[in-house]
Amino acid sequence: MQTAETLGGMVQQLSTAHDLPVGSRLTRIRRALYTWRAEVRGTEGTLELSFDNGQSFCFDVAGNGESLAIAPHAWQEHFPEPVSAENQEFLWSSGKWEIYDLGAAAWSYRQYVGRTLTHVSPSGDNALGMTFGDLLLKVEVVADELLVEFIQASP
Repeated sequence: MQTAETLGGMVQQLSTAHDLPVGSRLTRIRRALYTWRAEVRGTEGTLELSFDNGQSFCFDVAGNGESLAIAPHAWQEHFPEPVSAENQEFLWSSGKWEIYDLGAAAWSYRQYVGRTLTHVSPSGDNALGMTFGDLLLKVEVVADELLVEFIQASP
């Protein structure tokens, strides 16, 4: 992974589809969902995939609102514990993005955990298909939202 030096320090460049670990087994799949007062509000947050080789990748909407961004790291908490009293008040009134282990909670995600990434197919700048045996996981940016689609290959 290349880095670039900037006025403020070092910035790690985003990954490409070619950096994804084909041949590695998916060990965890999580999704960042907007949560307000303990209620999930929405389904289009960052998708995080972790693999048995130790790598994690986050898939999200790029800054232009149209392209898919792939970051070579696990999801990073925006308000790590302990949260200050001021931030607690802010979070209670505004909500926050929280990461959920959907591989443990939802069947559509769980069916991918334990499978090997066998193929990656980019589709322009805004979509990517990842094949896990007979299952396809498609991530796509549409109108500034990250959509995730689960597809089972035809027999």
